[in-house]
Amino acid sequence: MADFLPFLAVSPRPTIVDRVITKPFDRYSDRDKAEELKGNPCSFLHVILAKSHANESRRQAFNRFLENGYLTKSSSPVYAVYRQIQEHGCFTGFVGLMPVGSEAKYNQIKRHEATLVRKEALLAEYLDETNLNAEPALLTFDSTAESQALLAVLTQDPPDIHVELPGFGKHQVWWIQDPNQQQQIRSVFEPLPGVYIADGHHRISSSRRLAVQRFQHHQNPNAADQFVLVACFPSTEARIFPYHRMVKSVPTDFLVRLSKQLNAEVKIELGDYLEPTHNRWMMHWAGQWYRFYIDAPLPQHVLPAEWLNEHVLAPILNIHDLTSDKNIGFVGGCLSAEQLIQTLQSAKYELLFALPPVEFKQFFSIVNQGGLMPPKSTWFEPKLPSALAMYDMA
Repeated sequence: MADFLPFLAVSPRPTIVDRVITKPFDRYSDRDKAEELKGNPCSFLHVILAKSHANESRRQAFNRFLENGYLTKSSSPVYAVYRQIQEHGCFTGFVGLMPVGSEAKYNQIKRHEATLVRKEALLAEYLDETNLNAEPALLTFDSTAESQALLAVLTQDPPDIHVELPGFGKHQVWWIQDPNQQQQIRSVFEPLPGVYIADGHHRISSSRRLAVQRFQHHQNPNAADQFVLVACFPSTEARIFPYHRMVKSVPTDFLVRLSKQLNAEVKIELGDYLEPTHNRWMMHWAGQWYRFYIDAPLPQHVLPAEWLNEHVLAPILNIHDLTSDKNIGFVGGCLSAEQLIQTLQSAKYELLFALPPVEFKQFFSIVNQGGLMPPKSTWFEPKLPSALAMYDMA
């Protein structure tokens, strides 16, 4: 049984939504951030970057936004239905709270990647300072007929928020206040054995860390800090794109070593770019595309990224730790052959392995069996904006 609860939502004042919300932080260059801070006093970047550019804490900046009327808070707990429309699709999901203070409840949120303790601790410090989830963590679950039917009903009326961010799609929000509709949302989640982290492993684990720390002081399982804000998208309302591998330094006899290492298991031939599949990948090296055929089909439980780690990256290129090795890089998302080559060249890498996306069936199967995937195995869409639907833990 997955617990999914309504929350007191903080959101931009309707007339200035487009001036408040921001793209994911990594979508801004330093120049973009400087221009936004200078030209837009309502931008939530003023809160995100408060410590580095202003004489106030992030929490103080957030409180100032509330006092100035840039942000409003709902008078009673609500759910949100959130929709993002962009060039790669239309994605609709539910926004609400999930408990992380209780170990049993926390374990309903299933993970597919290991986290770094240091990063967890830093994010927990950030949460402790801000008392704020500025954007939900992205979760998914195996879509049901009930979830799809309910989303269709809840999005029949015009949205409460409709805003477009240049280069980052259109965003719509419906606030769900009606008790009967709230119960229908809970009924979608109650039969689920759990939900799955798509994007936000460190945010979930740091929320858990903070919840445990604070519970030792207040002993209140219903305190606001015992929950985390999440956006749950049915699998039919999300997409998994591939994560490709780039290598910075490659030996000059790489192809010879590759052929010797793989022997008869793989056929490598020159050829134009084709979309990678589970048993046919693409490799770009020395200005040319190569098709990389796996002769014996990989079992569904074996991810191409795992196979590549074991058979190529570690034995030939001496890359063993994907989280720290400076010789490995990643590029993910829906990218064309031209975009992949451009990224490879601009980042000054020599070699690219273009891999297929993980299928949802694979994803659910691996996680349900307690397995972890290699780092950077899945690129989930949608990516979520900041400050559109927030949860204040203070």
